[in-house]
Amino acid sequence: MVQQSQDPLDRISYRNLTDGFDVLGTPLREFTGKLEGLSTEQREFQGGGSRLYVKYSFTNVEVIASETPYDLPIVEISLPYSDRKKSVFGILAQSSLKFLPEGLDFRDTVGMTQHWKVTPGHMLWDGRQNKEVERQAWEVVGIEGAGTVKANATARAKELLDGKTLQQFNSSALSDAVIRSDVMVQQAILGKTFVQSLVDNGEVVVDSDGVHHVMAG
Repeated sequence: MVQQSQDPLDRISYRNLTDGFDVLGTPLREFTGKLEGLSTEQREFQGGGSRLYVKYSFTNVEVIASETPYDLPIVEISLPYSDRKKSVFGILAQSSLKFLPEGLDFRDTVGMTQHWKVTPGHMLWDGRQNKEVERQAWEVVGIEGAGTVKANATARAKELLDGKTLQQFNSSALSDAVIRSDVMVQQAILGKTFVQSLVDNGEVVVDSDGVHHVMAG
């Protein structure tokens, strides 16, 4: 008989989610911070039942957006765990995997500086209403220290450029944690050579309104 681990963290993974709220718990709506630790807690509900929550503990917090002033250098965010893609945890997991190379998972992100942002428009199941409703959820939009950040910085910049004017792109790109982690890409943007090189290479076209469009492939 194979003995299973008693540590709930060992059962949690960002990978192999199945298909089939105010969970924010903080005034923060966008921030960067170093993930210092992960833990779990089993919450009991009135009327019976319980649910496993995952707690993310951050230090070195830099606030980008907040509903109310937030001056603390730390924050703890708890999310209800689910192995389904269409869940609050699933949304966070799938966004994290965009920045994690093969072989890295949930627990490997401890010690990494992450950029989290609340995004709207997620259709998630609400058991109280017995239907899917539109929700906000946390997404990871950047991870430093995952081993592929420099390669991702260019891809992230192209993603941000698509559908934007140069002014709009500069505003969003220079505040992005992934781009800020790559000095060369950041300097190319500041020096106004990054976008021009993409245009010269045919990777990006600019329409008559000055809006950039990244070419497929």
